[in-house]
Amino acid sequence: MGFRLQVGLYGLLYGCVACSDVLGLREAGASPLKCIEPDECAPDHACHKLHCLVRCESGQECESGFRCDGTACVPAGEKCLPGERQCAGRSPQVCGDDGRWHAAADDCPIACQRGICVTPDSCRDRPTCGPEQVSCCISDPVEQSTIDLMDEGGTTVTRNVGAFALDRFEVSVGRFSEYVLAYDSASTPHAGAGRIPGVSSSEWREAWSQDPRLVPPSATSLLAGVQACGPTWNADQDLPVRCVNWYIAAAFCIWDGGRLPSEAEWTAAAVGGSEQREYPWSGPGGEGTLDQEHACFRASDHIWDGPQHVGSLPKGVGKFGQQDLIGNVAEWVGDMYHADLSSTDCASPSGNEIEPCTHESDTALRVIKGGSFKSTAEYAQTLYRSSDDPSRRSALVGFRCARDLHEDDPTRP
Repeated sequence: MGFRLQVGLYGLLYGCVACSDVLGLREAGASPLKCIEPDECAPDHACHKLHCLVRCESGQECESGFRCDGTACVPAGEKCLPGERQCAGRSPQVCGDDGRWHAAADDCPIACQRGICVTPDSCRDRPTCGPEQVSCCISDPVEQSTIDLMDEGGTTVTRNVGAFALDRFEVSVGRFSEYVLAYDSASTPHAGAGRIPGVSSSEWREAWSQDPRLVPPSATSLLAGVQACGPTWNADQDLPVRCVNWYIAAAFCIWDGGRLPSEAEWTAAAVGGSEQREYPWSGPGGEGTLDQEHACFRASDHIWDGPQHVGSLPKGVGKFGQQDLIGNVAEWVGDMYHADLSSTDCASPSGNEIEPCTHESDTALRVIKGGSFKSTAEYAQTLYRSSDDPSRRSALVGFRCARDLHEDDPTRP
């Protein structure tokens, strides 16, 4: 079995009636404070993250410190629900009885996910990556931001991106080898796994697991497809894995405890959030220099014969720590492709809250970002986007994984 967060009910069931008054969750005696099923709450309350909260409709005002999410008055700003967990950067936090966040442990050395330090399965027995020789699975937090995307028509659109974590490195051959070893015994992702906040059709579907054209039935057939794509499979464990279709990229990230990033999330990491950098290594709002010291791409005076070791060009590091966002291998992201990005979908934040962006596509293609070692300067840019059939393997395309920092559903496995 792959990595699974074991967030039990222990941290959510120690609340008291008095703390409900502190949080403003309800009037004393109006409804049980804790719940698992919706019918355990009073009619005027909804069960939200195992707590009975006052019902509300979109646009309705809630008391101070709370906002209406269309169903219930949920905590906003510094308020939280007792037992709830989150990551502040790479620091785990838990919500106390006072309705405020408190440190739960020391900073995580590799990754913090939904308020718990984790070691992804693909790195349990793997060496380090990059010049600094850190874990190949280290996941760097990306702050909440508002960014611009650009579609094929040159139209710039605004996207609001919540805080999340993104792998520092592209998934390496070594990490993927661990997945191959576990492939026959590991269960396929369960339906609904890997959901990307605000991205339509990103969650895993049972039909994908049953289609051998999308998900190979065995490790042998998986490797056969990777090897048939072109590059030698096991030549170097520190190279980025490629020749992996979108479905296997998504399944790997789910098995490893994460998910694919959205196009907006990937771009937020590449442009430095609201700094909207030209390249990941550019200064805030300034122009950057694209050369072979910063990125592995194709130039008139230099042509690479293949991708380089992950993280081997530290001058190309982005604001939040990610490397190789430009060049080396292009990267699958979770979104279905659409040529025209909506200019109104999720264009304005509501107060301090991030409203998710949702845009259903009319194609079956998936978005690819970042360019590869064969991309010219025209395509080795943060805003450039391409697409491909998600069932197709390419020697130019790899991927990296993202992780949620906030505990969005404490009942999930």
